[in-house]
Amino acid sequence: MITKPALAKILLVFSNATFCVLLQYPKDICTGYSEVCTMDYKPHCGSDGNVYSNRCIFCNAVVSQGAIWLKNYGLC
Repeated sequence: MITKPALAKILLVFSNATFCVLLQYPKDICTGYSEVCTMDYKPHCGSDGNVYSNRCIFCNAVVSQGAIWLKNYGLC
């Protein structure tokens, strides 16, 4: 049986790991992206509240604006 303090530690570790992954995501996914983007629609929700049509457009925004990370795939 998991006690409440143990569960709290597990959740804290998991949330910290998730936070670290989110901070690293744009750097990793945007490696080698093209500055010229296609019109395919695979939406990315940015931390700025904008929906970007695809990874390429999202990465262009990350490079030009800086502090944007992926909030989730799909619409915001």
